Amino acid sequence: MKMIKQDYILLMVMPLWNPLIPPLGISSLKSYLSGHGYNVKTADANVEPALSSIISEYFELLAGWIPPEKKGNFSNIANKVLEKHLMGHIRQTEKSKCLELMRIVVRQSYFHDISEDQARQLSLLVERFYREFREYLTGILAEVKPKVFGASVYSSTAAVSLHAFDIAKEFDPSIKTVMGGGIFSGDMAVDSPNFNYFVRHTPQIDCIVMGEGERLFLEFLEGKFPEGKKVVTLEDIGGSTLALDNMPVPDFSDFDLRYYPNLAAFSSRSCPFNCAFCSEAVLWGKYRRKKASQVAGELDVLAKRHGRQLFLLTDSLLNPVISELARECVAAGIFPYWDGYLRADKA
Repeated sequence: MKMIKQDYILLMVMPLWNPLIPPLGISSLKSYLSGHGYNVKTADANVEPALSSIISEYFELLAGWIPPEKKGNFSNIANKVLEKHLMGHIRQTEKSKCLELMRIVVRQSYFHDISEDQARQLSLLVERFYREFREYLTGILAEVKPKVFGASVYSSTAAVSLHAFDIAKEFDPSIKTVMGGGIFSGDMAVDSPNFNYFVRHTPQIDCIVMGEGERLFLEFLEGKFPEGKKVVTLEDIGGSTLALDNMPVPDFSDFDLRYYPNLAAFSSRSCPFNCAFCSEAVLWGKYRRKKASQVAGELDVLAKRHGRQLFLLTDSLLNPVISELARECVAAGIFPYWDGYLRADKA
């Protein structure tokens, strides 16, 4: 396949993903691919009001049935319950089995039994969610008419993403579907039993992009991989990762930023510490960082472009960059507020 640059590419993130920031991954892909002449549209289904409303109803209903002493960290646990319900609904053909499965999930999650009628009420909300989602997604597909449809997928968004690929293929069987994202750096790591099973049982996905996506996605669009090759990794381009010095500023122009409390930016990819339990190096490859002056300039550009000062820096850890970045911002006379991830080390 070789993409005609006049055609559109649609990149999306599906529920369940907390919209603290506009989706940085697909926004970075958009700016990179646009710089190579491609037409890219991005969308975040997590801020669609009709879908968010049903998710809230689900959580409120479930919360009313769980005794206070068993709620624990209710929101985090409820997200996991809904993730499993969304997956079970699209994979289990017999409703009675799905209802029993959900009763088991709730019991194992909260150590509390719900009735079959209560499980049915939750299932009706999931059915309504998928009806609304189908209408929402087909509306976007009809408007954009993409030749390529891609989703950045995490474990929490897997069920709805898989359903989205089904809908895209039903809408237009000629659409090329591409899946990437953080899901492939953990339980679905390349060549793991989970991953091999997934590849065999997802005919609705044409290409799976493993790891840093910009160059891999570009080479897919340019038809540089063999026809029918479903999985592409950095090994297919000689292990080459991007030099971040020339990365364009993320393009958030398709998003209504009123839905997000923070803007997003990054100063590095991967992690310099290489802890055995962490998946960052699996996802991003070797550690790379931008110059502090470049990051400060990007924060200034984004703040002026969008009228916002509050940022979440998505680096795995900011320890190697934060002091230098702070000095650079002060020297340049720009004063954004940022949040991010740090680890406590001995002095």
